[in-house]
Amino acid sequence: LLEEGIEAFKLMRDSGWTTYISALTAGTSYRFSFSTSSSLWQSTTTKTFIDGRFDRTFALYDVNRDSNDNITTSGGTLDADTKKLTVSVSWLKQGATTTRAISTYVTNLFDN
Repeated sequence: LLEEGIEAFKLMRDSGWTTYISALTAGTSYRFSFSTSSSLWQSTTTKTFIDGRFDRTFALYDVNRDSNDNITTSGGTLDADTKKLTVSVSWLKQGATTTRAISTYVTNLFDN
């Protein structure tokens, strides 16, 4: 489910960075919604469960670069064409919530 989340996000990016990615608020938890009418993944804030059990969310974070164009965690200049993506999956088991997460960087690959 984590890997599928990364791939779903990449499909959103490929369909239009400006339309599907740059409009999202950094640090906000979103979920994926598949539109059967357009055959596209989209973001939503509506809570949905996969197989009635798994809650998958994703969040984007701004990326800054230093003077050498390296990603930096402090200072630097905002790179509007790069985001850090974290996908998380949570589920309840024996009264406790388990969460797993994966992170990667995504770029405005097609400048769209």
